[in-house]
Amino acid sequence: MSFANSSASRRYVAALLFAAAALSLRHLLTPLVGSNYPFLLSLIAVLFSIRYCGTGPSVLAAISGVVGVWYWFLPFPSSFRFTDPKSGIAGTIGFSLLSCVVILVGDHDRRRRARMQLEIAERLRAEHELRHTEERLRLSHRASHSGAWEVDLRTRTILCSPEFHELWNIPPGSPDEVRAAIRRMILAEDYPIVDSTLTRVLQDPRTEYHLEYRIRANDGAIRWMESFGEVICDDAGAALRIVGVTTDVTSRKEAEEALRKSHLELEQKVHERTRDLAASLSELESQVAIRQEIEDALRELSTRIMRLQDEERRRVARELHDSTGQTLAALKMTIAALQRQLPATPEAARLFHDLTELVDQALQEIRTTSYLLHPPMLDEIGFASAARWYVDGFAKRSGLLANLTVCGDATIGKDAELVFFRVLQESLTNVLRHSGSKSVDIHFAPNHTNATLSIQDYGQGIPPEKLAEFEETGAGMGVGLAGMRQRVRELRGQLHVTSSLTGTCVSVTLPLEQTAKQTSA
Repeated sequence: MSFANSSASRRYVAALLFAAAALSLRHLLTPLVGSNYPFLLSLIAVLFSIRYCGTGPSVLAAISGVVGVWYWFLPFPSSFRFTDPKSGIAGTIGFSLLSCVVILVGDHDRRRRARMQLEIAERLRAEHELRHTEERLRLSHRASHSGAWEVDLRTRTILCSPEFHELWNIPPGSPDEVRAAIRRMILAEDYPIVDSTLTRVLQDPRTEYHLEYRIRANDGAIRWMESFGEVICDDAGAALRIVGVTTDVTSRKEAEEALRKSHLELEQKVHERTRDLAASLSELESQVAIRQEIEDALRELSTRIMRLQDEERRRVARELHDSTGQTLAALKMTIAALQRQLPATPEAARLFHDLTELVDQALQEIRTTSYLLHPPMLDEIGFASAARWYVDGFAKRSGLLANLTVCGDATIGKDAELVFFRVLQESLTNVLRHSGSKSVDIHFAPNHTNATLSIQDYGQGIPPEKLAEFEETGAGMGVGLAGMRQRVRELRGQLHVTSSLTGTCVSVTLPLEQTAKQTSA
């Protein structure tokens, strides 16, 4: 029984119990021994206290013993006045000195035993950690297919771990037998690498011992080994031994070889694919170039056709105005002269009147057709005036409410004026034919850099799928809008068509500097 690990209160109580038990036992022995040796059992209580309870409780036990002996066994009638003071004081002093010696010796012995127990516990823990470490090392060696070894450089003897023998499949034997077995298993072409590495380490112990080599196993298979080692030197710096680990890296080497082959195959496939892609890209580039040339040629042809069409319209308009108009005017004068020459009868007057009205109607239609083909005022006074004349005539002929707003008075080139006029003609024709709108707003805004013409109707709009097809391919909306786009692109302009359930807006923007350069050219 020991109270060393108990709480302080329990140890002090135990010491008091030891002292009380000693006094009680001494009281029971009084009839046999009398008043002799009153401190003997109290000294034994001190011994028990210092052994099992510690220094403080043993001091308490000694004090309790002195007080108890004074009270029970040293005769005094009323206080501490002794009948035999010399023997009582001498016994008390002797008990106290013996108690001090016992307590000091017991405390020293207790501390020594505590240190021994601590050292034993530390040694047991270290041995447990060592066994645990060795077990983990063996497990790691087995898991990593490796084994430890040690080479004595002075005797060239080799000491190997059981894992090393298992790895190399070499039975345990004398160092010479193990060294001969290792020498025999290393491939002849790789042994110079092992020997040169060992020689280099002997010459310079600071050199790292690391090499890879092949061995031929007992089953004839070729396996790759990798060895790492550290040189242990004496105080003078001379190499004594090499401690190292050898690992079977055959799986890694096979994986590296497979990876190298896969890499080569991948590089070859990438090269072939790159060559195919380069050929495809070259072919695609040639096709794109041919297509671009065809598109440029078609665009140039379309532009030339539209220019020829405009020139033809201008010529036809001039011919209608100058030739056919003059012919009809001469016909009208001839009819008037003929009316004067013939007798005046009601029937003849009616016929001449009808003829005159037909000639006037023909003159008006020819004049209107001539202006629609190419209005003279477009060349004479510009697009704004020609647009007002055309919008007013369109409103009278169609019955639609047409509003024209012109903001700005910047000068634009002849080509831009012609493009704007053709866009205006085509847009208003589409409004009349397809939109069902009762009104249309035209807004023209030229400035110093560009000019914008927008035509907004309030009809049924364009179906979204048709508008998307036109934005993507330029088709699906008839030749009118396609012609607009071609004319606008010729002058490096932009055509935007937006539509919803509330109507359609056609907007054209042309750069004035670009159009001016093309006009001057």
